[in-house]
Amino acid sequence: MDIQSAALNELFVLYPVIIQGWISPVLPAGTADGGIPKSLYDGVLTELECLIDPWTEVQSWTLAVDDRVDLYVNDAATPVHGKTINPGEENLRIRLNVPHGQLQDGVNTLHYIVTRPGGNGAEKSRVLEVLYHLRAPGEPAPAGMRLQIPTAVRDQGVDAEQAAQGVVFGFDYTNRRAYDRIRLTLRPPRVKEAPDGKLDPIAAKDRLTVVVPHYTGMLATDKLSVTWAGTVGGGSQHYRRSVVWLGSVVGRADLHLDERESREAGNAGPGR
Repeated sequence: MDIQSAALNELFVLYPVIIQGWISPVLPAGTADGGIPKSLYDGVLTELECLIDPWTEVQSWTLAVDDRVDLYVNDAATPVHGKTINPGEENLRIRLNVPHGQLQDGVNTLHYIVTRPGGNGAEKSRVLEVLYHLRAPGEPAPAGMRLQIPTAVRDQGVDAEQAAQGVVFGFDYTNRRAYDRIRLTLRPPRVKEAPDGKLDPIAAKDRLTVVVPHYTGMLATDKLSVTWAGTVGGGSQHYRRSVVWLGSVVGRADLHLDERESREAGNAGPGR
């Protein structure tokens, strides 16, 4: 069979590589087919894995023993990885890797070439364009990131009314790019005597303890404000506010330190 015939070459069109975990689409539209997160390429010890299906888009051709598949980045003259098909692998998915340091900052192209033994020529796959940034937003962290907190919030905290209205925070960081997505996540505190969100009445009979998750940059001069609210006695609403400095004890509040995970601000009163 002459595999270089015009009719067969028309059928011999190969899928582009598949990258698990990439981001698609990317903005602005038309920049690339998808994006490669740093966590997928730089953040792992293994190299970037590219999957290759062993059939063409019309599934009219399969790989054969001794076929050679080579992966290329940015049309380089030499492949970054390759594999020769062994007996029993003709219909198996192929895994080739892009080594660290091969992707450039910006848009990169990936394709592979299938070479048949016996000098019958080679076929190139469709090209996949991927966007990769060498430097992530905020690098080097944490020096490259700065959270801007309103002075009133920093000094006095946020009460329930302000929280309901919303508080505006600012965020400045290095390596800023259009279409960056910024998300501020504040982990909520938990009540030690209410595991899984269910209050244990026996454990909470004389004491409630608020556990504030440890956060990066926690200082002894930081101030925590805890508002205790609940129904006591004949059903009246009861409120009490405890102010705790991490480096001292204020009022009736106790301060406990767990260096591994959390800082605990406990209220020894009857609040619920």
